[in-house]
Amino acid sequence: MSAIKDKLSISDNKNREFWISHLIILAGTIIGVYLAASAGLKVAVQFELIKSDRDSYYMRSALLDELKDNTDTIKTWGTEYRTGKARKFIGKPDDFKLDTYVWTTMQDNAGTFEIPSEILTKIRRYYRDVNSGLSKMTSRNAAADDVDLMLKQTKVIQENTLPLLESDIHQLKKRLDDLDIPL
Repeated sequence: MSAIKDKLSISDNKNREFWISHLIILAGTIIGVYLAASAGLKVAVQFELIKSDRDSYYMRSALLDELKDNTDTIKTWGTEYRTGKARKFIGKPDDFKLDTYVWTTMQDNAGTFEIPSEILTKIRRYYRDVNSGLSKMTSRNAAADDVDLMLKQTKVIQENTLPLLESDIHQLKKRLDDLDIPL
């Protein structure tokens, strides 16, 4: 009888050892998978943030270039209008439109809202007001005051908003350079 008890106790100890070792292996596997998934998620999030910053850099740079071109165009048109060439504009609204490819494309891009709202709002208002001014400038009842207002708004954009946008782009570029991300 003692021999049977000894066999059972040995069998129970082996059985216990088996389950304990498997529970340790199972716990280790769960912890390992959790840690790997957590690290993978962190890397994926960092990758997406860097990709978003890079895309945003290019979008902001394109917007800056388009805005510079448009402000130069408005200055040229306004100066021509004010120096006696108003007839050139009257009744020809389709000939005097701004390039808004980038601005229009940005409307369908989630990255647009990564631009600081102060800058985005000023640009949006500028485009709205200048388009209204161009419409009045090319109408049969054009008023020089509308052209003067448009030129004043253009000067404000060039002196205030463009430098803000350039500064924002430089900060974004510095952040990407610090991460060794090629542009």
